[in-house]
Amino acid sequence: MNIYSLDEAEPLFEQGLATARARLGPGHPGTLDAMHLLAVLHDKRGRAERAESMYKEIVAARLAKQGPDHHDTLRSMQNLGVHYVLRGRYDEAQPLLAQVLAAERIKLGADHPETLIAMYNLGMLHRACGRYAEAEPLLREAVTGAKAKLGLEHPNIPDFVNSFADVHDKLGTPHHAEPLLRELVSFLRDRPGTDPTKFVIQLAWLSDNLRAQKKYAEAEPILRECLAVATKHYPESWRFSNIQSKLGEAILKQKRYGEAEPLLVQGYQGIKAREDQIPARLRSRVAEAAGRLVELYEAWGRPEKAAEWRTKLPELDRAKPKP
Repeated sequence: MNIYSLDEAEPLFEQGLATARARLGPGHPGTLDAMHLLAVLHDKRGRAERAESMYKEIVAARLAKQGPDHHDTLRSMQNLGVHYVLRGRYDEAQPLLAQVLAAERIKLGADHPETLIAMYNLGMLHRACGRYAEAEPLLREAVTGAKAKLGLEHPNIPDFVNSFADVHDKLGTPHHAEPLLRELVSFLRDRPGTDPTKFVIQLAWLSDNLRAQKKYAEAEPILRECLAVATKHYPESWRFSNIQSKLGEAILKQKRYGEAEPLLVQGYQGIKAREDQIPARLRSRVAEAAGRLVELYEAWGRPEKAAEWRTKLPELDRAKPKP
């Protein structure tokens, strides 16, 4: 899918599946592999029902032909489970993902990459359900195993680390994730060819973790580094303005009000001007940026300015997408 566009790939995948069915038969593993590629494509194109029907057909065929403990069967069950998670159908996902993890622990061992991915997926299900205490040990084991087995350079590591950090943020224990976040930032900083966008995202995760711990003096240099990279690579993005606002907050919390003000004002103006770029689930960033200005002027002893900015909050709240 990296070589062709989805429009170009679809007829090729359909032809590949038709050929496999004709030459190998409908239940052959090769045919099911071809069906899987087409199902993933349908998923990417937003055809959830069509993709789900194919995932179910693949799972049923693999169970019948290859058995419940075969690697391909477990992989297909996991694909269907993740499909359910992404659509909020957690009760349907749970037995599939739990069965896959239990089987792979026995079949492959706890530190096998496939087992680690299964741990992560089940942990993410618990996280999505708000069961953070159940998610924590799964994500801890997954990230520890992945670091040891795959190394920090593996492309899945940031997702593992950041999900672990998010769970600890929700549990009110962000300090448990700080060492991992610092380690990953240091690795990416020193690694030649690091994608600047991914590096900024990782710096943001670390700065959010430090802010959650009220370590504002430690968050400040991280946010300054984040802003420097963003200034160079995408100064016109709403994310750049969001970093400005967060940096302003870190300085505000250290009572350097005059220094914080321009960052907070510019951050809000940039976010507000680019509001249409912000994904729906993150639209609260606009209200958060205005709220920081209210906090600034209240702490600074300028109630008239605080009142001016407070009037923006109800309007912004009304503009938030409904859950």
